[in-house]
Amino acid sequence: MNTKLGLDFLRGRAEAETKSGTVKWFDPAKGYGFIIRHDEDGDVFFHMSDSSAVRNGLITKDMAVEFEIGEGRSSKKPKALNVRPA
Repeated sequence: MNTKLGLDFLRGRAEAETKSGTVKWFDPAKGYGFIIRHDEDGDVFFHMSDSSAVRNGLITKDMAVEFEIGEGRSSKKPKALNVRPA
């Protein structure tokens, strides 16, 4: 069985497609922000608890980033996971 260790494996997904975008805004005090997606219209929510790069202060407004899409815990809307500098 071929498995991928890491965030996607822990979330029960064998593989995840990497997406790209630009950080629209991020509020470190609140711990969340939004990314403008390059692959489709609209923004996607992200939270610092889903990314070590965000928790470590490596993500800033207007930065190009890569991420995977997952499902939000409460809203079930798409959200960005594993956000990192591109």
